[in-house]
Order: sequence, then structure tokens, then C-alpha cells
Amino acid sequence: MRAYVLVNSALSGIQKGLQAGHALVEMAMDARTKNARSAVFNEWAVSHKTMIVLEGGYHAGLEAAKAALEAALGGKDELPWTAFYEDEETMNGMLTAVAVVVPERLWDAPRNGDMDPEVAPDLLDEVEYPTLKPWEAHVMRILAGRSLAR
Repeated sequence: MRAYVLVNSALSGIQKGLQAGHALVEMAMDARTKNARSAVFNEWAVSHKTMIVLEGGYHAGLEAAKAALEAALGGKDELPWTAFYEDEETMNGMLTAVAVVVPERLWDAPRNGDMDPEVAPDLLDEVEYPTLKPWEAHVMRILAGRSLAR
């Protein structure tokens, strides 16, 4: 399992790491309620702990990623995810991170198509994951082609 965290590109490197941590703490707080999402989060937290911090774009890009995750998961109780907004006093309520925990069968799923956005930026939506459910493939497309945060 891996936790993928998309962070606001306007932040400095250290701020990106801190905001990723904030998002995962939010997810941990949500995991106190026992459900399928909390079981996935707890397995990640106990046995995996891998966090990958990716560039999420600026505010509009992060809001789009959040909306896309909401649409992909559509109320499903299968993957833990959260959006972290910094407080009003510190950053005027800015969305700084969107995080999701993804099991290996999703991130390691076979795919058909070019994943390099610099080679084929318009083709990311056409990448197919033949072994995944449509909503799972949509989650992976949201994460695909993003660079590591710097």
C-alpha cells in the first residue's frame, strides 16, 4: 500500500512535506470510525507507511483533483482519502493537500497507454487499466503523470 499526497505547487519543499503530514493526520483522525476505509488506512499505517508526495498543481488543480476523487469514489467506502485545508489565520483556508491510500493491486496494475505527460499530455485520460474496476482506474488516472514534489 502507498499513501499518495498531492500538494499545492506554490509551497516550498519543506511546506509540501508538512502539508502532506497534515493530510495524513486528518486521515488518521477519520480512521477512528470503524469502516472499510479505516481498515485500509490502519493496514497502511501499521504495515506499509510508504508516502509518495506529488505535485498537485496550484489551488485550482488541487480542487480539481479533490473533485475527481469524490467523483471516482462516489461515496464508496473502500479507499481512505482526504483533502486538507490550512486554517484561515495561517493561509486563508487554502487547500494544501489531497491524499489517498492505494493498495498495491491498483498502483501495480497493468496499464495500456503512455504515462509520460511530457510525451503525451493529452493521452493520460485514455490510459486503460484492464484489470481494474472503472472507479479504480479513474483514481489511478488522477495520480498518473504527476511529478514528485520538490
